[in-house]
Amino acid sequence: MRIIYQWIAGSYSHVTYKKNKNFFSKKITKVQWFNTYEDVWANIDDKSIAIMPFENSYVWNIWKNYAQYIEMMDKLDVIWEVMVKAEHCLVSKEKSIEDVKHVYSAPDVLAQCRNFIKKHKFSTHEYLDTAMAAEAISLWIKENGAAIAPKLSAIEYKLNVLAENIQDVDDNITRFLIVAQKWNNIEFTKKQNKVSLHFTLTDWFKDFNHVFRIFDVYKATVVKMNLYPTWEKAFEQSICMDVYFWDHISEAQDCINKIWEYCREMNILWIY
Repeated sequence: MRIIYQWIAGSYSHVTYKKNKNFFSKKITKVQWFNTYEDVWANIDDKSIAIMPFENSYVWNIWKNYAQYIEMMDKLDVIWEVMVKAEHCLVSKEKSIEDVKHVYSAPDVLAQCRNFIKKHKFSTHEYLDTAMAAEAISLWIKENGAAIAPKLSAIEYKLNVLAENIQDVDDNITRFLIVAQKWNNIEFTKKQNKVSLHFTLTDWFKDFNHVFRIFDVYKATVVKMNLYPTWEKAFEQSICMDVYFWDHISEAQDCINKIWEYCREMNILWIY
């Protein structure tokens, strides 16, 4: 069984795999990366498990991955979620921060480290990914350059770690989902009573409170909710919602059936 993800070795997707590789129920024989999310989705087969970022607590959600999963969910299952804390490091061939004048990283990561960058008066340069920036520092950016990247990138590309945890917000977390084909019978050895739903209410103003009353009856707790445009009606929103059923996961389907009565459409994204 192979693990697939976007970007190169040393990326946060690679970090996610390294931190969780012992929890897969099948032996991992290969790890392979692709340049785009589209390539990863296209390569999920009966011998692959994909690790995909779906949202970040600091820069919000990767809705295109939600949309792609919904489009393919007749063939795919989410078997687990992994929360990975951003631990941005300044990595370089230089040996001192004082020798760094230019920093390279993904645009959202540069935004997450504004205070550190401003303090040291660095010039910033955007790269597609943190690990690609680290690789560039290693291979062809000759002097005064550094990347903001995971510590794993420094190990992969033989760079010095000049500073650790330089992000402005300490509680900066990316949610990765582990995706496999439905008939693979792949499991993640951790368990929890969680359901993720995506639905559009028939009448937002009349039906929204009904949904929460139903959750209350079934002693379920809504732990996260995001709103997205339906792209069908002006200002109409669909809802992505994560719900814990605690010790009552067996009642989840009854609860969902009750909510269905107030929905124009609904997808059960994953249950684990």
